[in-house]
Amino acid sequence: MRIQRQQLEGSLLSGLRDKVLREEFVEYVICGLQEELRQRHENLEAGFERLRDEKRRIEVELKRLVDTIAAGNSSATVMAAINEREARLREITNQVIESGPKSLQEKLEELRTLRFCG
Repeated sequence: MRIQRQQLEGSLLSGLRDKVLREEFVEYVICGLQEELRQRHENLEAGFERLRDEKRRIEVELKRLVDTIAAGNSSATVMAAINEREARLREITNQVIESGPKSLQEKLEELRTLRFCG
């Protein structure tokens, strides 16, 4: 009734290999990975699109504010509005090109090194 440890481990590993490395299981895992990558890619693209839209809107607002100054209607309020929009443009640029927990670059890196654990 005693089985040697090596025989038991060998038998266990052999059984696991037979079950886990079956074609259906591998296909199941690959499909799951593909779906996860597709969803993450869609989320990343949506994030880029939102930032592009906001950037375009801010650039239009900045042009209007600068045109106001060029027309001779300068005020502290207009300058403050310009400064706010320029700061937001810098934030958008930083989200795209810099690293950090909120940046899209960080999300791309996460996607590249994605590990699936169950």
